[in-house]
Amino acid sequence: MKPQALFFYRRNGTARERDHQAGTGPDEMLYGRNHLEAHGFATSFLEGGLGEGGWRRRLWKPAEGYISRRLRMGFLWHLAQIHQSELAAAGVVFTTTDACGLPVARLKALGRLRTPLVYLSQGLSDRLAAMPPGRLRESFRRAYSRYLRAAERVLVLGEGAAQPLLKELDLEPDRVHCLQFGVDQDFWTPGNEPDQDYVFSAGSDLGRDYDTLLGAAGDLPLKIVTRLPLAGARGPQVEVGSQFTVLELRELYRRAAVVAITLQDVAQPTGQSSALQAMACGKATIVTRFQGLWDPQGMRHGENCLLVEPGNAQELREAIDKLREDRALAQRLGRAARASVERIYNSGHMAGQLAEHLRQAMRLA
Repeated sequence: MKPQALFFYRRNGTARERDHQAGTGPDEMLYGRNHLEAHGFATSFLEGGLGEGGWRRRLWKPAEGYISRRLRMGFLWHLAQIHQSELAAAGVVFTTTDACGLPVARLKALGRLRTPLVYLSQGLSDRLAAMPPGRLRESFRRAYSRYLRAAERVLVLGEGAAQPLLKELDLEPDRVHCLQFGVDQDFWTPGNEPDQDYVFSAGSDLGRDYDTLLGAAGDLPLKIVTRLPLAGARGPQVEVGSQFTVLELRELYRRAAVVAITLQDVAQPTGQSSALQAMACGKATIVTRFQGLWDPQGMRHGENCLLVEPGNAQELREAIDKLREDRALAQRLGRAARASVERIYNSGHMAGQLAEHLRQAMRLA
């Protein structure tokens, strides 16, 4: 009988699975669950729905609001309590965000859950590092360190995120491991229509650096898909929006002359999915060389992408101009980018790595 891997999603697990099965959405935010049967696991999942939790949610809401304001990260304790029986019945649990993982790890630290836990951290070290020094920060740090020590396996999505997490939470060096994120190579594919003359960028997480992109673009046609408010000056050829379907987003990638994913110098591998989606679509992609770059060895400047320094608008503009003027180079980089996704940065490869981490956690429990 196959062991059951229970995935805990923050939200939208059902919708993402439905869209993927219908061919109207990619599978990467399922984090490999749809590929795990081939690796010897049965799977199920939990997700946090809006309003779920009843009295537990109402009771916990003030405390979670306080944590969210201080740390800018949720703590879904009520959901872990509601679903404790499902968590206990699983063969192994995989939590996909810190907001889900911290409460499950707390259950383990309190001795209320014995199921092996594989915990994926996505930004906890950056949030802790951004807090002002003092008793409150130290209290968060001590508590979260204790919780993560209760997990059998702690994962991050990029090599650059491992050391900051180890440092902030004072964890043993062998406790944190890298899971290479991958996108849906069968959904994000090159298009057949000719490129249009615009630079494209997408993403709404707080690690984005659109000010540098706006400063570099000048009078170039620029399309940005984001929900973030943009404070920088915008020229007449800058289009900003957020109400696009995933299929429309794919077309924006496919038709772009250049994709530029500009990021702040943070440890969390922000911008990863957007950059890999663009690369899977065969686009010449510029990425900031920041602390959290997910694979410094695999993301090779001049081979499958162009890398620029954080906050350097002049260098970014030079990279954009280079790709717009040298279309043979842009096409070569795009082909190499697509090949990199097919070889490594795809959801099937991610699932194979995750399966091994799940097995390791079960052996350690």
